[in-house]
Amino acid sequence: QEINWRKLISRKVGREPQEAWEEPTDCSAGQTPVQNGGNDDSQPSLDVRKMSAVSIPNGNYYINVRSKVASSVDIPGASGADSTAIQLYSGNGSKAQQFTFTKQSDGSYVIVNVNSGKALDVRNGAAGNNAVVQQYSANGTNAQRWFIRDSGAGYYLQSALGNWVLDLSGGSTANGTAIH
Repeated sequence: QEINWRKLISRKVGREPQEAWEEPTDCSAGQTPVQNGGNDDSQPSLDVRKMSAVSIPNGNYYINVRSKVASSVDIPGASGADSTAIQLYSGNGSKAQQFTFTKQSDGSYVIVNVNSGKALDVRNGAAGNNAVVQQYSANGTNAQRWFIRDSGAGYYLQSALGNWVLDLSGGSTANGTAIH
C-alpha cells in the first residue's frame, strides 16, 4: 500500500513500492499551492481541502521521495528530542525513517516516528510557507494532524491547520533537505 503527496510517497514497511505517481505541477516550492508558482500566502489557486480525503490502513510506513525514491523523510541522528526538524535523507530502513499512521475520527492522521515516539508537528501551530515541520510529544492539537488528499495526479499530505501541504525546501532531493 502506498500514498504520496506532492513529491513525497510512502510505502508500507516490509513492502516494495507498487507504482509511482506523477508529481502535480501546479504548486510552488512553498507549502501552499499558489497562483503562478509564487509564494503569496493570501491568494492560493488550489484549495487542497476541497479534494477527496484518502484513507489508508493504520500502520508503519516509510515516506519516500517521488523524484528520488531512494530517499526518505528522516529524523536527524535518530533524535528523540522535541523540536527536531524533519529532513530528507538517503533511505536506510532505520526506525528514524519509519512512521506510524493512525487515523483519527475526523479522517486525519497522527503520524508518529517509530524510533522516538514523537508526532510530526507544525512548529508552534503556525502554518505558512516554509513553516518548520518537526517531531514533538503528542499533544492532541491540529498541528499534529494530517489529511491525505487526492489531487487526481498524486496525493498531498495536508496539515489540519489549513490549506498547507508538506513540501521539499526548494524542490531539492539532497541529503539534509528541510521538509516544510
